Amino acid sequence: MFAIEGKLDTHRSGWQLVFIDRENDVLLGDDPWESFVNNVWYIKILSPEDIQKMGGQAVESFNPMQTKG
Repeated sequence: MFAIEGKLDTHRSGWQLVFIDRENDVLLGDDPWESFVNNVWYIKILSPEDIQKMGGQAVESFNPMQTKG
């Protein structure tokens, strides 16, 4: 739909998805699905520049798409 398939791969693009609840807290995305969809208020897509402004470590610490390997 938006022609972004594959472009949100954090290892290649640097873009990050961030889930925010109604209290403006970051959700980690590790809750059961029903709980997650009832609590998420909006999703931010942060560019690499936005991540730099925030301090990249802060965003990496709550990246729900990051896998440890």
